[in-house]
Amino acid sequence: MTGFVSGIGIGLAVAWGDLYLHRGAEDAVVSETVMTAVDYPFSYLTEGWSLVLCEMAEGSMRNGREFRLYDDTGKLVQVFPCGIAEGELTYRFDRLFHDYGYDKDLIIFPADAADTKAMGLCYPWEEKENCFSTEPVQVPWYQECEANDNVFLVSKTAGNVKMNTLCRINEKSRQVVELHKWTLTAGSDSEEDSSKRELLHIWDCLEQKDIYFGYVERDRLGNLANDQYYQFLFRNGLQQFWQWENSDEIKLCCITENGVEYLTYADREALLAAYGFEGEKPFYEYHDQFQNRIVEMYFDAKKGQGCGIFYDYNYNYDLEKVTRCWGFCFDEVVRGKWDEDTFSTLSYDGRDARRSNVSGYQENYVYTDDGMLSFFEARGTVVDYGEGEPSEESLLSMQYIYRDDRTLYFKHYHHHHILFGTSFWGQDSYYDEQGRLAQRYAYVTHGSYNFFYIYEGNRADPAYCLWLDMNGGYADAVLTAY
Repeated sequence: MTGFVSGIGIGLAVAWGDLYLHRGAEDAVVSETVMTAVDYPFSYLTEGWSLVLCEMAEGSMRNGREFRLYDDTGKLVQVFPCGIAEGELTYRFDRLFHDYGYDKDLIIFPADAADTKAMGLCYPWEEKENCFSTEPVQVPWYQECEANDNVFLVSKTAGNVKMNTLCRINEKSRQVVELHKWTLTAGSDSEEDSSKRELLHIWDCLEQKDIYFGYVERDRLGNLANDQYYQFLFRNGLQQFWQWENSDEIKLCCITENGVEYLTYADREALLAAYGFEGEKPFYEYHDQFQNRIVEMYFDAKKGQGCGIFYDYNYNYDLEKVTRCWGFCFDEVVRGKWDEDTFSTLSYDGRDARRSNVSGYQENYVYTDDGMLSFFEARGTVVDYGEGEPSEESLLSMQYIYRDDRTLYFKHYHHHHILFGTSFWGQDSYYDEQGRLAQRYAYVTHGSYNFFYIYEGNRADPAYCLWLDMNGGYADAVLTAY
């Protein structure tokens, strides 16, 4: 949750003198120095520490403002200047810079920034040094922050246009980078144009491509009629920055008569040549919404053998698009039975959340205005595990998101790890334009599972499933035929 405190007078404004300061010549006029405690939320690692804003009176050896950080014994740990020289301040405490750590960053704005949209300064908390960075990052006033993902939302309104932008700080350049932009343009209020249609444009700033572009409608309560879908498109797939480098090399793990072999091929062509698919067209390809190729698979149905490449894309700190590749192979096809029930309220493996060690069991269902299941959750209290008093928890849940044409677009699945285990406890499934399951990502402790479903023509059920086990930098593959 975003926390912020407004006003210079927040906290205790006193001349602390020798209580916390090692007085020197620069503090000779300490009685004229106003010291205001900042209500910073220190973590358990820095419990008992304090942060103070000091305003030195004219004539002091150090003029202006500075922050002073003290540990739990009162020892002065750090002194750094306040980058906003005058006026009341608004403090906010979020994790904007690093996506790890326990203590939050210190963000300061002029007190009227919510109205004026004045820029602020983010002082990142540096976990290793146990203090704040003295090189602040300039940030715009933001409405909210995703606490676990160091992404923040900046909103603006100009006339009949409302703009929301999701941003992240580039740790290397120490600059704010725009990720996704939402622009909603309202229709005219003139009598000539009574439709008042609204045009929604969702844009990926790094890919420089549309995520959504079209007219949208309001429901009877005045909300966007399919807002869950639009918000998912806007907030999903946000890029993080990594120090990756492009490489044509493809690593592959295969099982042979001599055991497991780890191979490296110079490039895509070398891999295909090694498996006898040089110059062949892929049997199957899967692309993301920006037409980035995610999987290409080559398959000899007579031999039951195949190989392929999994592509992973990201942006480095120089905002260059970088690709990493994993090779995979298989030498047999497994037979399977297709029994997927998209709207089942059982676990992924067909088990019920009602258990002897669950008390207070209840089910909650949420439907869309046109009667389609939007959310299911089984709740209860799991007894006899862990320390402390047991409490009510989510046992099993599914969320469904639909396109404007009401075909299913996305499903999120989650289960309680004690009841159903840690593998597959979180799953994200994507569906094609016909509402058929196209790709599924599942969590496992050693990495992740990626399932890709292959269809013949317009058949409702898949003909094959390609299962890639992303394990320690290598991809193990299984092809199942239904």
